[in-house]
Amino acid sequence: PYLLESWEPGVDVVLVNNPDYWQEGIGLVDRVVWKNFTDGTSAVLAAQSGELDLLIEQEPKDIPLFEGIDGMQVDFYQGGYYALAINISMAPFDKVENRQALAYAINTDAIIAVAFEGYGEPAAGLIPPESWAYTPDAAPIERDVEHVAELLAAAGNPDGFSFKVSVTPQPFRAQILEIM
Repeated sequence: PYLLESWEPGVDVVLVNNPDYWQEGIGLVDRVVWKNFTDGTSAVLAAQSGELDLLIEQEPKDIPLFEGIDGMQVDFYQGGYYALAINISMAPFDKVENRQALAYAINTDAIIAVAFEGYGEPAAGLIPPESWAYTPDAAPIERDVEHVAELLAAAGNPDGFSFKVSVTPQPFRAQILEIM
């Protein structure tokens, strides 16, 4: 229902209504501007100035600020999740024990309390219930440092291992990674 008018990577995407769209009643908005906010402050300022109509996935620390803006309604949904993608074809994650050790070392309660400011809950298993790939009988992975030590020893690196990681350049995502 829309045509691409412009795209500036990392800044915005501008779509305009397609007058030749085949299905009536779809795409009734004349123009959609999808902006990329690299930090929460920019999004809050855009909302306060009336420039912002809709925002998806704002940083939890800014939720009270959005709730204080006249006309802004904040809703919560259990539809998103954050994942750490790892390359299992290279050391150290080519060993299943190292992958398991990392999973059992993560303190999800701390991530939710600090990074998510209490807005959220850990998934029961690796995949959250909102995903098509969710398995209802999956057991939750809870932090277990003794089991981590066993797994690291079984992998042949009892003193642990190091690895490189990159993260989307947003303070919130970096904070999640630091806690991990």
